[in-house]
Amino acid sequence: MVAQQVHPITQPVAREHESATASQRLSGVLDGCRIVLGLEKQRRRLATVLYADVVDYTRLTEEDEEGTHNRLIKYLDLLTSKIRSHGGHVAHYAGDAVLAEFGDVVSSVRCAVSVQELFAKLNSGLPVNRRVRFRIGLNMGEVICHRGDVYGNVVNIAARLEGLAEPGGIVVSEFVRDNLGNHLAVACKSLGEQWIKNISVPVRAHRLAFQSGSKYAKDSDNVVPLELLRQQLD
Repeated sequence: MVAQQVHPITQPVAREHESATASQRLSGVLDGCRIVLGLEKQRRRLATVLYADVVDYTRLTEEDEEGTHNRLIKYLDLLTSKIRSHGGHVAHYAGDAVLAEFGDVVSSVRCAVSVQELFAKLNSGLPVNRRVRFRIGLNMGEVICHRGDVYGNVVNIAARLEGLAEPGGIVVSEFVRDNLGNHLAVACKSLGEQWIKNISVPVRAHRLAFQSGSKYAKDSDNVVPLELLRQQLD
């Protein structure tokens, strides 16, 4: 039998490769254990949070369960597509509600307005009692990132602001309003300080008005005069 010859240089290289592979496998196993046990590292980052929820979903479901469900799935798919096309991502779905995260205020507001305009067009051809309408709340601040989801007071306030919006409307926090500036063709009406459930201090909220069918310019020179938009708030 001829003994197998191994080049002396290849032996340590092979051992190093095997060691690296074993280390990677061990790291993967440990990461999996951390996820299962809930021990993976939590991170914080600044984000704009969008919370959208369907108006009167229980009533719609009672009156037309299958039809409402089919329309909801269609609208959620469209909403998800809009969120992604505006640079955001969906953190999670909760029945008829959606929580999404954006890296900047302008993109989140542009997305919210675009969504509400699209849904208004889709609903216009439906009977009033069959329309799937969303309320949207927006807030900005530091969120906790964990298991691909976002948590924290910023998220809680966004969900409460959604409840202040009219069907098909958008309500934002003062943080969002201040950082939005004049970048988009929207006007804000102050709702004043709002005491919202389980939040110990009042939150300043603003209702957005936007021109239906407009294109939301990045430059303030292209913005529709706010006076025209404020008429929607009177």
